[in-house]
Amino acid sequence: MKRQIRFLMVVAASVFTLTAMAEDEIDSSFQFVDEEGNVIDNGSTITRTEITDDGFQDPFISSGLYVKNTTDANVGVAMDVTISKMDNGQMNFCFPMSCTYHYSAETFSSDGYFLEASELKDMMTEWFPLAYGECIATFKLKVMDYTEGRFGPTDFVFKAYGPEVTVNFSYPDPAGINGVKVSDSSGIVARYTLQGQRISTPQRGVNIVKYADGRTVKTLIK
Repeated sequence: MKRQIRFLMVVAASVFTLTAMAEDEIDSSFQFVDEEGNVIDNGSTITRTEITDDGFQDPFISSGLYVKNTTDANVGVAMDVTISKMDNGQMNFCFPMSCTYHYSAETFSSDGYFLEASELKDMMTEWFPLAYGECIATFKLKVMDYTEGRFGPTDFVFKAYGPEVTVNFSYPDPAGINGVKVSDSSGIVARYTLQGQRISTPQRGVNIVKYADGRTVKTLIK
């Protein structure tokens, strides 16, 4: 009897271990990659600080993320997104097909669609800050089953989770940079890019200009 109990306990432990391992596994049909094609590992946290400003719209920080179909077949895809922090502004999310706009911390899911075999798709997701601060969001891929309708894929059903990546969109305040020498009560004492890098002459795009009297002014140089 004791042997039977011990055997059942061993079997139960094995089943529990295999179940836990299965839950930890992710479907590798999709990968997150950067613009150079480098794979971003599951569970990674990346920080983006580069401001894009083409002079035609408000400056924004791009996620820089792409999604790649690693298979040789069309595969359904969707995504769960958790915005855990947004100090200001808005995040635009455009994946896989439709765009949504978000103004505060929240959790949402995208619609389903599909990526063709080996397709690489830009996530087209950006944070548009209105002031210094940060936006933190976690993106979790989902593999979806779907049926092929007359006018395209329909009836997307969740199949498995893929990898997830957290992006910290950061817009640091350059006024926090130390070591600026004040030589005149009203003249310009320093210039910075939006990334906080000090520059000696005006550069095309948004410049942060600091004056000797303590004022900090953002100017657009075309």
